[in-house]
Amino acid sequence: MGTDFMLLNHDENAHILFNSLLGHASVNHLHLHSLPWPYDSEIVFRRCEPLAGVEGVFTIKPPQWISQAFVFQLTGKDHYDKFLDQLSICVDLLLSHEQSHNVFFARAAPIRVEGEEREEDRDGSKPLRVTAYFFPRINMMGPKPPTNFNPAAAELAGCLTAYTYKFFDSVTEQSALRVVTEEAQLPEHIFESLCSDLSEALLGRKVSIPRVTPSFEGLTSPEMDELRDSFSSFDPPSPSRLPQRR
Repeated sequence: MGTDFMLLNHDENAHILFNSLLGHASVNHLHLHSLPWPYDSEIVFRRCEPLAGVEGVFTIKPPQWISQAFVFQLTGKDHYDKFLDQLSICVDLLLSHEQSHNVFFARAAPIRVEGEEREEDRDGSKPLRVTAYFFPRINMMGPKPPTNFNPAAAELAGCLTAYTYKFFDSVTEQSALRVVTEEAQLPEHIFESLCSDLSEALLGRKVSIPRVTPSFEGLTSPEMDELRDSFSSFDPPSPSRLPQRR
């Protein structure tokens, strides 16, 4: 759906965003965000690295960008089905690893793996292609603070949201990057492991699924209470107690 929206919308400022569960999803169901953002995300100008063993799939990570991401680009109509298959395989892999993630769709010039770290197409001579950035990130448990700076899809793509004047007046690049590093950026060895598994999955090879044990360490008592409430069971009334139709 996100890919089709981008293809049907010819506005260069149109973006699609997605936040998974444990990735600062704003509600407990899956949905897409449409973002008309009249600015270029810096990520579209950055050099990427090829994913080992897989043609046409890339990665980006610090210091090239503020957080790690898998990068997919639709290069033409003949590549449409393959592009969707690659996105689906990536999502399935992240879900099987119980790895939260954020997704950012944009239009970008053809991906570079050589040259300068940052290269902007100022004269507009290069084609703009639908590009998807998948950010695997630290799983965030507990309620989402409504007015805090929460690094999700928009923030990891470089669009910082400010919900209060105090934050807007006081935030610095260093403080924002610190929050991204502490709350979103994966340890290097975990991202490298995901890269290896994604490469195997895209090549059609079987990937072992790690056994993940949920950790509630660091949650406060109110957060634990809310988490318990969210998993509370609902007992439907017995059919014998329902009013009988006549």
